[in-house]
Amino acid sequence: MRVRTARWVADWIAAGSIALIAGGIALAYLDRHLLSAAMTTWDFSDVLDGVTELAIPVIGFVIASRRPGNRIGWLFLAAGLAMGVNVFSQSYGLRALLAAPGSLPAGRAAMWLSNWTLVVPSAFSLSCCCFSRRDSYAHGGGVLPHDSWAVFSPCGR
Repeated sequence: MRVRTARWVADWIAAGSIALIAGGIALAYLDRHLLSAAMTTWDFSDVLDGVTELAIPVIGFVIASRRPGNRIGWLFLAAGLAMGVNVFSQSYGLRALLAAPGSLPAGRAAMWLSNWTLVVPSAFSLSCCCFSRRDSYAHGGGVLPHDSWAVFSPCGR
C-alpha cells in the first residue's frame, strides 16, 4: 500500500471511529431520563470512558498516518473502530429496545454486535503485551532474567 493511500485509509478509519463514539455518547444523552439508573450509560464513569476511548483512534491515526508500516498504529485504529462500533451499537440497541421500543430497526442485532465487538479491543491489548514483551526482550538476548519473571510475560517465554 502506498503512503498516500495508507494516510487516506487511516484518516477515514479514525474519523469513522470518532463519529461512532460521539454518536453513542449523544444517544446516551438522549436516553438518560428514559432508562433506569442501572441501564443508562449516561453517568460520569461511562461518559468519561467514552471520552477516553476517543484517544485510541487518535493515537492510531497519528502513528499510522506518519509511519504506515508501523503495525501498532493500525492495531490502535482497529481497536478504536471496534470501540466506536461497540459504544454506538450499545446506545442504539438500548434506545431501540428499552428507551423507545420500536422507534429504530434492528435493536437486537445492535446489541448482539455490541457484545461481539469487545473481542477486538481485548485481542488488541493482548497483542500489545506480546509486542512489548518481544521488543523489550530482544535487547536483552530474548530471554527472561530468571524463571520467576515468567509471571510478567503473558505471551510465554
